[in-house]
Amino acid sequence: METADGRRRDSIDVVNRRLTWDEANLQLTEAQKNATMKVDEPKTPYIRYNPTTDQVVDMSKGQ
Repeated sequence: METADGRRRDSIDVVNRRLTWDEANLQLTEAQKNATMKVDEPKTPYIRYNPTTDQVVDMSKGQ
C-alpha cells in the first residue's frame, strides 16, 4: 500500500517507531544496586592433553 507521496506504508511505520524507556523500572533498578557486585562463576576446568599420544593426561598423578 502506498501513501499519496508514493512511499510505502510499512516503511513509514518503521520511521515512526521509537524507543521508549521504562523510567520507573530504571529508577527501581538503580535504587536497588549495591556498591559492590559479587560474580559467582565456577572455576574454569583445565584438561591436560598430550597431542603426541592423543590422550588426556591424568591430573591425579600430580603432574
